[in-house]
Amino acid sequence: MQQTKPFFSVVIPVYNKESTLARTLKSVFNQTFADYEIVAVDDGSTDGSLSIRGNCKTSQWRGFAVEGRG
Repeated sequence: MQQTKPFFSVVIPVYNKESTLARTLKSVFNQTFADYEIVAVDDGSTDGSLSIRGNCKTSQWRGFAVEGRG
């Protein structure tokens, strides 16, 4: 089965935003248009920002960690 690409991507830069990332994602999920993906790029956070992924029950969200490329 071929997977279709989303209409657009929501890119969220993340750096030590564990305390606000859930609220940010909720805001995106509450939109009425649903043909999108969320790409969170973590630039070396030390607070576990991308651990919030475990609480998201959707395949629309992908998280990537990179080491301090600023």
